[in-house]
Amino acid sequence: MSTLASAAPPVRPRRSRASPLARRERLFAYALLAPAIVAVAGLIAWPMYLIVSISFREGKSLNFLALGQRPLGLGNYRIVLADPATWHSVGVSLVYTFGTLVPAFAIGLGTALLLNRSFPLRRWLRSVMLLPWAVPGVMVSIVFLWMFDASFGVVNALLRATGLVTTVAGKAGVTGSDDLTGLAATFKSPSNVTYDGQGNLYVADTGNHTVRQIVLSTGKVNTIAGTAGMAGTGDGAGAAARFAGPMSVVSDGAGRLYVTDGNTLRQIAVSSGSVTTIAGTPGRMGVRLGDVSTATLSFPVGLTMLPNGTIAFVEPYENAVLILK
Repeated sequence: MSTLASAAPPVRPRRSRASPLARRERLFAYALLAPAIVAVAGLIAWPMYLIVSISFREGKSLNFLALGQRPLGLGNYRIVLADPATWHSVGVSLVYTFGTLVPAFAIGLGTALLLNRSFPLRRWLRSVMLLPWAVPGVMVSIVFLWMFDASFGVVNALLRATGLVTTVAGKAGVTGSDDLTGLAATFKSPSNVTYDGQGNLYVADTGNHTVRQIVLSTGKVNTIAGTAGMAGTGDGAGAAARFAGPMSVVSDGAGRLYVTDGNTLRQIAVSSGSVTTIAGTPGRMGVRLGDVSTATLSFPVGLTMLPNGTIAFVEPYENAVLILK
């Protein structure tokens, strides 16, 4: 004969009260954490609150408490979301994010699975994989600086060995004004280059205040206008002409070069080296349109020759693109 009996309810263990010493230790721990909590709140939480708050107000500047800024509700968000540039930026961000995250994840996962298998030199390879975390960032920067050094870097050496990059004239890291051949020639801060369609390159050698020619078939360098180390604005022929840091150069393919020099535009007849200022007045800043003899320029750069023979260039300080007819 079986009998049923009710089971006694389980006895819950009583919580032991913390001793006064434990409470003091807990309060002391909170006191140690308080400066970090205040710092996080002051440097992260409060600025984030301000940014969100200001985004709902009118104003072009981010003042400390958004004082005097009229509430706009979602007005700013409507403007931003209606701007095509916003969605272009979002698209670019997504492409770069997933274009780097997905391959990095795949490579990392594949490497981890590979290193988890047993094969010769596995321990050595694992140690090598951990080197980037073990070596200080400064040392990594120095190694990369050596690798990409223009004169002695292994990357440039490999590019030259494969023929992908060829030095036509001059030597990286060496400055000068020598009219020699190939690596023996020297330049000083060249800024721009153009091709004349007849086997010659022309270089705006800014630091030397000259315009140089490179014969591609031989690598021979010739100074066609200006004198190295002598700045000025005077017109003339060959070495008698003066430049004040020529920045851009373009060839019309018919024996003439056009050079931006300070706030002027100069023309060079290649056959004679004769230099003529065709637009702008030395020392007179500001863009004033009109006849080339009276027009003034600020800082023309970025010359290009249009198919109809006119010259286009930009004025970065004036936020303008100009055409010289």
